[in-house]
Amino acid sequence: MLPQLAPQGQPPVQQPMPPQIQPPPMLGPPCPRCNSPATWYAQANQWGCDRCQQPVIPTGGIQQQYRPHNDAGAIILKVVIFIVVFILIVAIRVGLRSALR
Repeated sequence: MLPQLAPQGQPPVQQPMPPQIQPPPMLGPPCPRCNSPATWYAQANQWGCDRCQQPVIPTGGIQQQYRPHNDAGAIILKVVIFIVVFILIVAIRVGLRSALR
């Protein structure tokens, strides 16, 4: 964005910077002792409570939130690839048999 030109003898008009949008922090499972949201500690590969200074083991509710969904398109793609590979293998075997005769 170019600065606006000011009249002769005046300083240029400054445009305000757009606010930086930060993504919301990911909330972890609640701490069983104080019920505050846990923080993910990548170094320890586990959730922990900042208030209690104890590790937090997620319950079934949080694991269901991160369960990967079944993608029908990926399943169909895998089946098609399997069929193509199977047809290629059969064609190669038939070709080798006819070449050896």
